[in-house]
Amino acid sequence: MSKIISIVACDKNNGIGFEGKIPWKNKQDQQFFKQKTFGKTVIMGRKTMDSLPNKKLPHRLNIVLTTGGDLYRTTPCGDSHPLTYGPFGKADIYTALNFAKDYFADYSVEIFIIGGSQIYELAFKENLIDEVYMTNIEGDYECDIFFPIHYIQNWKKEKSSVEGLSVDHYRKNNE
Repeated sequence: MSKIISIVACDKNNGIGFEGKIPWKNKQDQQFFKQKTFGKTVIMGRKTMDSLPNKKLPHRLNIVLTTGGDLYRTTPCGDSHPLTYGPFGKADIYTALNFAKDYFADYSVEIFIIGGSQIYELAFKENLIDEVYMTNIEGDYECDIFFPIHYIQNWKKEKSSVEGLSVDHYRKNNE
Protein backbone atom coordinates (compact mmCIF):
# COMPACT_ATOMS: atom_id res chain seq x y z
CA MET A 1 0.00 0.00 0.00
CA SER A 2 1.30 3.43 -0.89
CA LYS A 3 1.94 6.08 1.71
CA ILE A 4 0.62 9.56 0.84
CA ILE A 5 2.90 12.31 2.13
CA SER A 6 2.54 16.06 1.92
CA ILE A 7 5.77 18.02 1.66
CA VAL A 8 5.81 21.79 2.07
CA ALA A 9 7.96 24.73 3.16
CA CYS A 10 6.21 27.48 5.13
CA ASP A 11 7.16 30.80 6.65
CA LYS A 12 6.18 31.58 10.26
CA ASN A 13 2.60 32.39 9.17
CA ASN A 14 2.23 29.20 7.08
CA GLY A 15 2.69 31.16 3.86
CA ILE A 16 3.84 29.09 0.90
CA GLY A 17 3.62 31.37 -2.11
CA PHE A 18 3.21 34.84 -3.53
CA GLU A 19 1.94 35.61 -7.03
CA GLY A 20 2.59 32.08 -8.22
CA LYS A 21 6.13 31.80 -6.88
CA ILE A 22 7.89 30.66 -3.72
CA PRO A 23 8.89 33.93 -2.02
CA TRP A 24 12.27 32.67 -0.75
CA LYS A 25 15.30 30.82 -2.03
CA ASN A 26 16.60 28.12 0.27
CA LYS A 27 19.11 25.63 -1.16
CA GLN A 28 18.94 23.35 1.90
CA ASP A 29 15.16 23.07 1.54
CA GLN A 30 15.52 22.37 -2.18
CA GLN A 31 18.00 19.57 -1.39
CA PHE A 32 15.69 18.14 1.30
CA PHE A 33 12.76 18.20 -1.14
CA LYS A 34 14.83 16.50 -3.83
CA GLN A 35 16.14 13.84 -1.43
CA LYS A 36 12.60 13.00 -0.26
CA THR A 37 10.85 12.99 -3.65
CA PHE A 38 13.56 11.67 -6.00
CA GLY A 39 12.34 8.55 -7.82
CA LYS A 40 8.82 8.92 -6.41
CA THR A 41 5.44 10.14 -7.61
CA VAL A 42 4.61 13.82 -7.09
CA ILE A 43 1.08 15.17 -7.41
CA MET A 44 0.61 18.89 -7.94
CA GLY A 45 -1.79 21.47 -9.25
CA ARG A 46 -1.36 23.22 -12.57
CA LYS A 47 -0.15 26.46 -10.99
CA THR A 48 2.55 24.55 -9.11
CA MET A 49 3.55 22.85 -12.35
CA ASP A 50 3.69 26.23 -14.12
CA SER A 51 6.06 27.53 -11.43
CA LEU A 52 8.61 24.75 -12.05
CA PRO A 53 11.60 25.09 -14.35
CA ASN A 54 10.68 23.16 -17.51
CA LYS A 55 7.23 22.49 -15.95
CA LYS A 56 8.33 19.16 -14.46
CA LEU A 57 10.56 17.62 -11.82
CA PRO A 58 13.09 15.20 -13.32
CA HIS A 59 13.44 11.64 -12.03
CA ARG A 60 9.88 11.59 -10.71
CA LEU A 61 6.45 10.66 -12.01
CA ASN A 62 4.73 14.08 -12.22
CA ILE A 63 0.91 14.05 -12.03
CA VAL A 64 -0.96 17.30 -12.54
CA LEU A 65 -4.45 18.01 -11.21
CA THR A 66 -6.34 20.92 -12.75
CA THR A 67 -9.87 22.25 -13.02
CA GLY A 68 -9.86 22.45 -16.77
CA GLY A 69 -8.12 22.89 -20.05
CA ASP A 70 -6.08 20.37 -21.94
CA LEU A 71 -2.42 20.23 -21.05
CA TYR A 72 -1.08 16.98 -22.39
CA ARG A 73 -1.30 13.32 -21.57
CA THR A 74 2.28 12.13 -21.45
CA THR A 75 5.63 13.73 -21.94
CA PRO A 76 8.41 11.15 -21.79
CA CYS A 77 11.72 12.95 -21.45
CA GLY A 78 14.65 10.73 -22.29
CA ASP A 79 16.77 8.73 -19.91
CA SER A 80 15.68 10.50 -16.73
CA HIS A 81 12.05 9.30 -17.05
CA PRO A 82 10.31 12.43 -15.75
CA LEU A 83 6.91 11.46 -17.09
CA THR A 84 4.24 14.08 -16.72
CA TYR A 85 0.63 12.96 -16.83
CA GLY A 86 -2.36 15.19 -16.80
CA PRO A 87 -4.59 16.81 -16.52
CA PHE A 88 -6.76 15.02 -14.05
CA GLY A 89 -9.67 17.05 -12.68
CA LYS A 90 -9.46 17.89 -9.00
CA ALA A 91 -12.23 15.41 -8.31
CA ASP A 92 -10.05 12.81 -9.98
CA ILE A 93 -7.44 12.69 -7.22
CA TYR A 94 -8.38 9.03 -6.69
CA THR A 95 -7.92 8.35 -10.41
CA ALA A 96 -4.50 9.98 -10.26
CA LEU A 97 -3.49 7.96 -7.20
CA ASN A 98 -4.73 4.69 -8.70
CA PHE A 99 -3.00 5.50 -11.99
CA ALA A 100 0.31 5.97 -10.18
CA LYS A 101 -0.11 2.79 -8.13
CA ASP A 102 -1.29 0.63 -11.04
CA TYR A 103 1.06 1.75 -13.80
CA PHE A 104 4.11 3.09 -12.01
CA ALA A 105 4.46 0.93 -8.90
CA ASP A 106 8.22 1.60 -8.67
CA TYR A 107 7.50 5.32 -8.30
CA SER A 108 4.55 4.88 -5.94
CA VAL A 109 5.72 3.36 -2.65
CA GLU A 110 5.55 6.91 -1.39
CA ILE A 111 3.39 9.45 -3.22
CA PHE A 112 4.05 13.10 -2.46
CA ILE A 113 1.48 15.89 -2.58
CA ILE A 114 3.61 18.95 -3.38
CA GLY A 115 1.03 21.73 -3.73
CA GLY A 116 -0.46 24.15 -4.20
CA SER A 117 -2.85 25.01 -1.46
CA GLN A 118 -5.97 23.78 -3.33
CA ILE A 119 -4.38 20.36 -3.83
CA TYR A 120 -3.30 20.16 -0.18
CA GLU A 121 -6.84 21.16 0.84
CA LEU A 122 -8.41 18.53 -1.42
CA ALA A 123 -6.12 15.76 -0.18
CA PHE A 124 -6.79 16.66 3.46
CA LYS A 125 -10.58 16.89 2.95
CA GLU A 126 -10.52 13.43 1.37
CA ASN A 127 -8.44 12.17 4.33
CA LEU A 128 -5.71 10.89 2.00
CA ILE A 129 -2.57 12.25 3.63
CA ASP A 130 -0.73 9.98 6.08
CA GLU A 131 2.25 12.21 6.88
CA VAL A 132 3.49 15.77 6.39
CA TYR A 133 7.05 17.06 6.13
CA MET A 134 7.00 20.79 6.83
CA THR A 135 10.16 22.84 6.51
CA ASN A 136 10.01 25.93 8.70
CA ILE A 137 11.43 28.88 6.79
CA GLU A 138 12.60 31.60 9.13
CA GLY A 139 10.94 34.95 8.58
CA ASP A 140 7.66 36.50 7.63
CA TYR A 141 7.35 36.77 3.85
CA GLU A 142 4.70 38.47 1.78
CA CYS A 143 2.42 35.57 0.84
CA ASP A 144 -0.99 35.22 -0.75
CA ILE A 145 -1.11 31.41 -0.61
CA PHE A 146 -1.10 29.48 2.68
CA PHE A 147 -0.79 25.88 3.83
CA PRO A 148 -4.00 24.60 5.50
CA ILE A 149 -2.33 23.90 8.87
CA HIS A 150 -5.63 23.38 10.70
CA TYR A 151 -5.89 19.84 9.31
CA ILE A 152 -2.79 18.65 11.18
CA GLN A 153 -2.97 20.59 14.44
CA ASN A 154 -3.86 17.42 16.38
CA TRP A 155 -1.44 15.08 14.62
CA LYS A 156 1.70 13.68 16.23
CA LYS A 157 4.57 16.08 15.63
CA GLU A 158 8.30 15.39 15.69
CA LYS A 159 10.74 18.26 15.35
CA SER A 160 14.08 17.64 13.76
CA SER A 161 16.99 19.41 12.20
CA VAL A 162 17.81 18.14 8.73
CA GLU A 163 20.73 19.60 6.80
CA GLY A 164 20.49 22.79 8.85
CA LEU A 165 16.72 23.04 8.39
CA SER A 166 13.99 22.97 11.00
CA VAL A 167 11.61 20.28 9.78
CA ASP A 168 8.41 19.18 11.47
CA HIS A 169 7.27 15.65 10.67
CA TYR A 170 3.56 15.11 11.32
CA ARG A 171 1.78 11.76 11.45
CA LYS A 172 -1.87 10.96 11.87
CA ASN A 173 -2.68 9.95 15.45
CA ASN A 174 -4.12 6.60 14.34
CA GLU A 175 -0.71 5.30 13.18
